[in-house]
Amino acid sequence: MLAKFFITDQDPSLIVSGVYDPSLVALSIATAIFAAYFSLHIIDLANRTQFDSYRKLGSATGALVMSGGIWSMHFIGMLAFSLCTTVEYDSTLTFFSFIPALLACYTAFSFLKRKDLKQIPTTIKLLIGSVLLGSGIGAMHYSGMAAMQMSPLLRYDPAWFAASIVVAVALSFVGLYARFHLGEYFKKLTVLQTRVICAIIFGFAVAGMHYMGMAATRFVATSPLLSENVQTSQLTFIAISVSFATVLLTALVGIINGMVRFRLLLAEKSAEESRLDAILGTAIDGIVTINIHGIILSFNKSAETIFGWRQDEVLGKNVKLLMNDDIAAQHDGYLADSSRHEVKKVIGVNRNVFAKHKDGHLFPIRLG
Repeated sequence: MLAKFFITDQDPSLIVSGVYDPSLVALSIATAIFAAYFSLHIIDLANRTQFDSYRKLGSATGALVMSGGIWSMHFIGMLAFSLCTTVEYDSTLTFFSFIPALLACYTAFSFLKRKDLKQIPTTIKLLIGSVLLGSGIGAMHYSGMAAMQMSPLLRYDPAWFAASIVVAVALSFVGLYARFHLGEYFKKLTVLQTRVICAIIFGFAVAGMHYMGMAATRFVATSPLLSENVQTSQLTFIAISVSFATVLLTALVGIINGMVRFRLLLAEKSAEESRLDAILGTAIDGIVTINIHGIILSFNKSAETIFGWRQDEVLGKNVKLLMNDDIAAQHDGYLADSSRHEVKKVIGVNRNVFAKHKDGHLFPIRLG
């Protein structure tokens, strides 16, 4: 069975060599880096929220983008490779070759985020995660290679085959290690710079495995003569289409994440406002908030009792209506002056003043 997969006794006259289009090779690597960056960006956004459901969604969609980048990188890399024979791809195998990468990325991301594995040293966790990622990249590549339909037989050099898996695992480990520790060693790096560096490493892990795997591939001709049939312009168009589809998928996932994150943040903000309203509503002291122009923004229940006004009657009006006429005449100028000084000179000063009730009578209050 292994003889149908590996080749050890090569006849040079039957080995078919191919050539690469440098522009498509560069495009394939750029696609992998872009997908890795966007995947890390989505996960970073998810990690900054307190909602566990959104963190899980971030891991799932991040894995989707990452695996989509792996698949696209492989496909573009294959289109960059030209053999002097007609090559077609089985659509079913091509589609299902995406699944190993998706499962590996999701499993690795979920494993690294598990809080019940704190007893496992970080290095061991990163090693396990890199094995998962590397094996997923390798499984995607070689299942995608199995989708090729052509006259030559497809075989692999055992040493180069093993080296391709090692490269994928090793670079995945470097990428994960940088992801978790780069900021500790280089404290001047921003989050964006750290993410870019990690994305480049992950991109080269995917590309390195692919092109190392291609170096392991042996196309064995069943006949010494093959007819050349290479449609370069069509392949280039397909490669650009795949890249565009990858960017579109990534953007779509980003939009969905953004919408979900907005809904969650809105719910969080509403909950915070409800808690604040509850605190203000049950406070014994009268609490009135204003903006820099003296316009009333909030007016709690105790303030209603003290001043005789309902909240809906004073919201949007100048706070001067609650003051003695002498103080009210100077209040706008006081606010304008306070905006030009340090806040600590304005806030925290308590004083006894006279306030004006709704019915017009003055009464003493302590203003803080």
